[in-house]
Amino acid sequence: MRKEFADAIIKVARANEKLVFMTGDLGFMALEPVKEAMGERFINTGVAEQNMASMAASLAAEGFIPFIYSISPFITLRPYEQLRNDICLHNLGVKVIANGGGYGYGIMGSTHHNIEDIGCMRILPNMKVYVKPVCRR
Repeated sequence: MRKEFADAIIKVARANEKLVFMTGDLGFMALEPVKEAMGERFINTGVAEQNMASMAASLAAEGFIPFIYSISPFITLRPYEQLRNDICLHNLGVKVIANGGGYGYGIMGSTHHNIEDIGCMRILPNMKVYVKPVCRR
């Protein structure tokens, strides 16, 4: 799924020079092609998700289309106040992409679990939540 995601981001980014992709120090063996394709529009903010959300809000306010990406608890719970105050209350067009919700990163322990992600995002003003169902074969 991560390869398909990377391919889709690259395709959209090539069609729109305003797209900026930001990650919280993730992507080993997954996002390297995105970084290569996007150059300076790919920003690794490090383990600083609150800062990443505020940076994305600033970029959106200036007309860019920021996508912020991390593991679900790190992109929904850790920067929750910044998502609410900086992005949602100003109705800015930041795309928040969470990977591995629920117990998707089960072996990593409770810090990587997020069973609240959909619920906490749904109550934010101006937030739209889309969920890709997992298909197990």
